[in-house]
Order: sequence, then structure tokens, then C-alpha cells
Amino acid sequence: MKRFICVLVACLTLVIQAMPASATTVDDVEVIPLQYDDASSFCEGLARVKLNGKWGFINKTGEQIVPLQYDSALGFCEGLARVEQSGKWGFVNKTGEQIVPPRYDAAWDYSEGFAEVCLDGKWGFVNKSGLEITQIKYAEVLAFSEGLATVCLDGYFTGTTGCIDGSGKEVIPLIYDDLSPCHEGFIAATHKGLSGYLDKTGTVAVPFRYSGGVYGFIDGLARVCVENESGCKYGFIDTLGNEVVAPLYDNTGYRFYGGMAAVQQGNKWGYVDTSGKLVIPCKYEEPYHGWVAPGFSNSLVPVRSGGLWGYIDKSGNEVIPFKYESESQFRDGLAVVRLSGSDTVIDQTGKEAIPRRYDGIYLFSEGIATVVIHGGMNSGRDDTFGFIDRDGNQIIPPTYPIAKSFIEGYAAVGVGEYWASRKWGFVDKSGKEVVPPRYDEVFDFSEGMAAVCIGSKWGYVAVADTTQPAPSPPAATNEIKVFVNGMLVVFDQPPIIESGRTLVPLRAIFEAMGVYVSWEKLTQTVTAVRGDDVITFRIGSRILSKNGEDIELDVPAQIVGSRTLVPARAIAESFGAKVEWNVSTRTVTITQ
Repeated sequence: MKRFICVLVACLTLVIQAMPASATTVDDVEVIPLQYDDASSFCEGLARVKLNGKWGFINKTGEQIVPLQYDSALGFCEGLARVEQSGKWGFVNKTGEQIVPPRYDAAWDYSEGFAEVCLDGKWGFVNKSGLEITQIKYAEVLAFSEGLATVCLDGYFTGTTGCIDGSGKEVIPLIYDDLSPCHEGFIAATHKGLSGYLDKTGTVAVPFRYSGGVYGFIDGLARVCVENESGCKYGFIDTLGNEVVAPLYDNTGYRFYGGMAAVQQGNKWGYVDTSGKLVIPCKYEEPYHGWVAPGFSNSLVPVRSGGLWGYIDKSGNEVIPFKYESESQFRDGLAVVRLSGSDTVIDQTGKEAIPRRYDGIYLFSEGIATVVIHGGMNSGRDDTFGFIDRDGNQIIPPTYPIAKSFIEGYAAVGVGEYWASRKWGFVDKSGKEVVPPRYDEVFDFSEGMAAVCIGSKWGYVAVADTTQPAPSPPAATNEIKVFVNGMLVVFDQPPIIESGRTLVPLRAIFEAMGVYVSWEKLTQTVTAVRGDDVITFRIGSRILSKNGEDIELDVPAQIVGSRTLVPARAIAESFGAKVEWNVSTRTVTITQ
């Protein structure tokens, strides 16, 4: 009998060891065991994980869907994920099948059903069946946009740039110096030193007459620039080429917001309407050095006069007095402002919607804002974080040493005096600790799951039974959210996606990362510094210099909505940050 029991125990042990890792319950939290060397957030139902130096994908029960056999892997986009093996890149689907075997030197995510691939220094495209739609022969390519992709045979500004369609046919001849991605049916083009617009057939829609460059159409209007003896002058045209706003201004916003666009004369800013009328005279100060005036939001815009901020309406009436040290644009009827060294929240009449009791208020995420009370070196206490709702009610009093913004109904909170010994957990919107603070590191919730780490091992938690069934994907939205170290960054100019790359407002993202940034207006050069690292780049250039070494960008920095936008991944990674893109929630997560 004893021999039988021993054999039975041994057999059961072997069976258990052979079972795949699956969800277990600890403290009412479902857990995929902490067994991986690295992990990422769930995206399109799967998550990247690393074990013994190899990457693969698991589902929400911990089952390996894509074998852990790749040297590198990136998240799913349009149902396919990039994987690397022995220095070559390919694509796998959600069953682990290699749709495109790893044979390319480089590859980028799919956009409109096609992916950019590189072999021996030349670029082309593959479709979702893995077939090359044209020869791999181009020096440069951009992702498909509105059915067309920009391709360049010998490099930009060599007169060999055109467009191909999804069959690989060159539908716009390769004779141009530069072409932007198609937007609203038009392509900004440069030919023999002058710029204009083509339609999707390659027909000239707006003649090549602008010497200073042109920008993409947004809501039927486009910013254009003319160079003359007094410098560059900016205005706006419609799709027929009519000058809606004559190019008379020293600078403008990139687009109209609520029927108004910011314009600059000398060092003062004002606003024009879509008829070209200067409705609000150019009398307001430059927001910050090198910045341009913001656009309207909720029918109001923050402007600066005498060094202080106030708000005006579209008629130029000063609705909220000039008394604030800093501002933000209105979002859902509320704006965060600073008065006498403390943050407060005001409504559109200027009334304080939340009492001035906090040293800092972060912008609302999912109806809740993170607040902080500073300790200070001489106070004998540390900073403490908590949460308030839109009415100012304390959901959680400021008691945590650190807290992040709410995502999918939960916010990460940390306990412990020192960062190195800090433990992380999650709270819900009632203030309940649904995941006790016991983890060394956590990622925000994504598709109902959060990656967590103790020591060097990663796993996943899900509150209650959100792993079964899998949560429904969030409602479709065009908004792109950006989180830096768990805090939502809200921009007055929204991030955009161009040529398959996410572009974010430069200054806001750098300040959130603790990077000092300066702007040289004459040369349109950005310099960013943190510690010993210095990066520089120019607007419109694809070259970023880090500590003197040149790095080529897929999409150049550009001016959009009166803000400098930069490729999020390239810029953040240049300072050693980890960047994740969740295509299903349209969320960029930057972790330092």
C-alpha cells in the first residue's frame, strides 16, 4: 500500500508539473503566476512575455499562444505582431502562425493592411498574407494612409518621390522632392523648390506656388507659408487653393479649433476666424518662450497678459480675469489653474469648483483626479497623494507616498518610505484596496489585467473574475491617451498618428519625463537635456542627434495645432524609457 501511495503521489506531481500555467486565486485576485523575466500589458487579448531570454505571447489564462522562441517581439497591431529571430524580423498571427517568416532586416507595424519591411537597406511592403506587393527597392517609405503610401527611390529631395497603391502600382509618378501622407484626400507635395497639393490621382489640386512649405489639410483648411524679403509669412487656404487667411502673419497655429486659429504679429498673439477676419487683435503675450498660442476648447482659450493667465471667449471678451500663474485648457467644463502657489479647479465662469487645499492637482482621468500635498525638506513629512472626484469630494484622502491615474477603473498606489523599498497595489473608485500593495513594480490595467512584479519575476493580476470571460473592448474612440510613469498627460494639442507613428506634443511629454527642453526659433531646433544625455533635432528633419550620434526617425518632428509634435517611441527611448502602445485602447505608456 505504501508503495502504491508513493507511486500515485509521484504521478500526480508529474501531471501537475506538466500542466500549463493558469489563473489561480490569491486574496480575491486572479493571478497568472510570477514566473516571467519580463512582461508587457495585454493588447488585442494577448500579452508579450519573456522567459530564459526568449519572447512569446500568452492569453489571459496563462496559456502560451505564441511559443517563447523569439529574440524580440512587439505588440499586436491589426491582428499581427512583429517578431525577431536571429536578427531577422517577421510577423505572427494570434495563433502563433508565422504569416511572414523572419527574413527582413527591419519591419514596422501594419497600417491599413500593409507593413513596411526592409532588406539590404531597401524598403517595400508586405500584405497580411505575407506577400510583397512590390519589389523591395525603395530608399524610404511611409506607412499607408487613405489607400496610398509615399515611396522614395533615391532619398528625399532627389526628385524620386511618389506614391503607390495597395497593389504596388506607382499611381503618383516618382518625380517629386517630398510628399506627405495623404490626408483628407490631398497630398502636400514639394517640386523644384515650391510646394502645393496633389489629389489621390496625382492631379495638381493647388498649384506649386508656396516657397516656404505647406501642411496637411485639417477640416478642409491647410496652413501655408510664403518666404519673402521680410521672412516667412503664414496663412490658410481651402481645398480649391483660395486664400482663406492671407499669408501675412509671422506665425500661426497649425489648424483651426472651434472656428478660430491663433496668429502672431511681432511677439503678440491674436485669433482669426474662418473668413480670415482678425476677430481678436494680436495683443496677448507669447505663452512660454518659443511656444505659440493655444487653440480654443469649450469656447474659451487661455491667454497671457502682464505675465498672468486668464480666459477669453471667441469675441475676445475677458471671461475669466488675468490672475493665474499657470493654466490648462478646459476639458469637460473644468480647467486646472494655479493661484498663489496652489492648484485649483475652475469652471467656465471662473468659479472655483474645488477648494484650494492641494499643492498639486493632476488632470482628471475617468472622472477622478490625483491630488498631492507637498511635504517639503523642512516640514518633516513626505509628499502624500490621494484622489478627488469632479465635485471635489475626497475619494481617498492624501495618504499614499505615490499614486498614479485611474485606468480601467483602477489606480496604482505605492506604500513605503523609499522608492527602492516601495510596494505597489491598486485601489478602485470607492477607495478600496482591491490589490494589496505587495508588488515591487506594476503596469496599469489593460484589457482587465495588470502586469506585476516581485523581485525579477513578472505575472498578471485581475480583480475579481475579469479573466472569465475576457472584458469587452472599450468603445471606439479617436482619442490617444499618454501616461508617463502612470500619470495621465493631457495636451492642449491632441497626439496624432501619422504614417503609423504616434506623435505627441514635445514640451508636455518632456516635462513629464523630467527633461529640460529649449527651443531655438530661428533655426527651429529643439534641444533636450537630462543628466549627461543631450538630444537635438530640427522641425521637418528625420535626423535626431543623441550625444553627437545621428539617429534616423521614421517621421520628422512637426508643428501641429501650434505645438511641436515628435515621435513618442523614438524620443522616449532616446532617454532610456520603455514605451508600450496599446492599439485597442489607443494608449501610449511610457515608463522610466
